[in-house]
Amino acid sequence: MRTENVYALSLAGITDPESQILFLSDIPLDPGSPFPSNKSALVDHNRLGTRYSAPSAVVTAIIDHHADENQYLTANPRIVAPAGSCSSHVTKLLVNATSEGGAPFDIPSELATLLLCAMLIDTNGFKPKGKALAVDYAAAYHLLPRSSLASSVKGLLPMSINDTDPSAQVEQEIHDIPSVQELTATLDSKKFDLSHLSAYDNIRRDYKEYTYEIPSSQSTGKVEIKAGLSTVPLPLEGDWAANGQLLKTSIDWMTAHNLAILGILTSFHDEKSKKGKTGKGKHRRETAWFIRLPSGSDSGSVDLDALSEKLFSGLEADKDLGLKKHEKFNIDVGDQSDLRVRVYEQKNADVSRKGIAPLVQKIMEG
Repeated sequence: MRTENVYALSLAGITDPESQILFLSDIPLDPGSPFPSNKSALVDHNRLGTRYSAPSAVVTAIIDHHADENQYLTANPRIVAPAGSCSSHVTKLLVNATSEGGAPFDIPSELATLLLCAMLIDTNGFKPKGKALAVDYAAAYHLLPRSSLASSVKGLLPMSINDTDPSAQVEQEIHDIPSVQELTATLDSKKFDLSHLSAYDNIRRDYKEYTYEIPSSQSTGKVEIKAGLSTVPLPLEGDWAANGQLLKTSIDWMTAHNLAILGILTSFHDEKSKKGKTGKGKHRRETAWFIRLPSGSDSGSVDLDALSEKLFSGLEADKDLGLKKHEKFNIDVGDQSDLRVRVYEQKNADVSRKGIAPLVQKIMEG
């Protein structure tokens, strides 16, 4: 489903992922049985998923760049800090590590290339004034001479992995390297080639799940609900979501994951708009929100209308997002009285799931 990742893996020598990488589906799990390991290290998120939670579960390490949920404070290392790409934190950790003999760890070319690909995907090729921060530039300067692009960056000036103040010249320099631009363009084209995916696959290809504690409608206590946010690099006005497919698939997904909230966050370039310097149309975002009481829940502990009003009013009031009702895409729920849906166009296309997730948590728990 993530063709850009498949391509990045191939550059790192992993040409047959199904036989070379351990997948969750490779682990025999009986329905309802606990996960067969109680120790986890979290990368690119900082809260253990409910599937792996148990009284004996221990999180030993965290490397992440999202909003800190302040869990597992004894994890070591525990790196939860801003970055354009989590791979930059991974790189810094490796560079500052030592091998068993005490010598500095030297990142091999295959790993350097894989980490660099993740950074290019996350930062749009280190676009100046974009998502990349100082930690990303420092990591890229360390990786480029060790990656498959080494021959094309021989003139790159050295930069410390711990440098926290890259100059504007550094920002422009990485973005302007022809080999960096070429690799970014290839990864980008593969990322948006989703013609082979169904609505179900588009929802699950880039999905993250969250747990919130909200006030119970019956007492002064709290009740837990689950929310899912899925990023889809396609407009809602596409074949994948048409003819009720998005509604049906979203309900199926919420049922399977026992969700109270599902947000579909689209991110795409409008090919009908005027092309910019990159040859792409204007970057746009939309959001579609589905709210229902999860199956098996105590219907009296959560009021569906109150929950919906709280989320929708909170999202609409956020000036940074700039949401407005979608004029061209509508979801008709018919006679499904247990479902609330709203679809928006998002004025500020710079706000991704990384910003929306903590906003939803603030709305729900604040």
